[in-house]
Amino acid sequence: MSVVHTRRRLLGRGAIAVAALAGALAGGPAPAAVAACPPDDQCTSLPNVNAGRVLLAATLDPYRTDSVTTAHDHVLRVEKALVAEGYLASTWSDGYWGTTTTAAWATFEKALGQNGVHTRNGIPSPWELRQLGGNRFDTVGSYDVGKRITLSKAPGGLSNDGTDVVNERTRDMFVEARALLTRRGQDNAAKMIITQGGYCGASCAGSSYGTHDGGGIIDVRITDYAGNRTVIDNRLQALRDVGFAAWERSDHIHAVAVNDYQMAWTVHGDTTPPADVLDQGYPRGYCQVYEWTFKKDGLGNCDDRVPSSSPQRTVVTWEDYQAAQG
Repeated sequence: MSVVHTRRRLLGRGAIAVAALAGALAGGPAPAAVAACPPDDQCTSLPNVNAGRVLLAATLDPYRTDSVTTAHDHVLRVEKALVAEGYLASTWSDGYWGTTTTAAWATFEKALGQNGVHTRNGIPSPWELRQLGGNRFDTVGSYDVGKRITLSKAPGGLSNDGTDVVNERTRDMFVEARALLTRRGQDNAAKMIITQGGYCGASCAGSSYGTHDGGGIIDVRITDYAGNRTVIDNRLQALRDVGFAAWERSDHIHAVAVNDYQMAWTVHGDTTPPADVLDQGYPRGYCQVYEWTFKKDGLGNCDDRVPSSSPQRTVVTWEDYQAAQG
């Protein structure tokens, strides 16, 4: 039986102040201060579901060939809620986020009115988890990818032509990757620029088969140092260190911001998306983060699955990186 972690409801700041004043007037010691509720925590007495852990499970677990799970207890609480709401058969409530749970989540997203390429994608965002959680679980570890922004043109900007769109989380990750290059003395960081962003639908990156339709996806220039293995490897490492699944293609680096909940369905890559999702033109998924984690790049299409015991890369999210910096 899994252990259910709970937390007591925290007093608001006003209640803390009143309690402290009452203690002082009574001549007794003021009660110890109670920390304010963190912005990424609902602070209820309900069981916890960690948004980041569940999202990573939804990204990696559907394609495993064994029973290893990324966040069993957290996923199980989500699946039980999906069962209670009629979106998932109880048979599949097992703590393993498989393709059936992905399809059920996409159906739940549609019920919420989510029907865009980057919102109805089978990927649980913190907001969506809170809508399902209700009186069942407390969504913790929430974060926001931020608003969409158009990057300014280099030099001085991050884009090769000033038309590339990313969300704020992706922008911040890329800026930090460039800063790492500078701190490491490895490269002229200003030369590492974005040549393709996201949220662009059929208007861009046709050869990427829809992966740039949502958020968290960028292409990064390497043609300025074509053939220089050291420079390319340094750029790849800096991008990976801050939370990108990044690999080299013929003339650029393709980078996926791990745990970006606005990724297009094709990046997440369910092999059997709901029929009406396919009708909207979503091609078969490419499982990019999974493929990159267990193989050399993210160019597979989920067919060549491997057990979790296979050699794999360490997966880092932007939130992991930030926490490690203190």
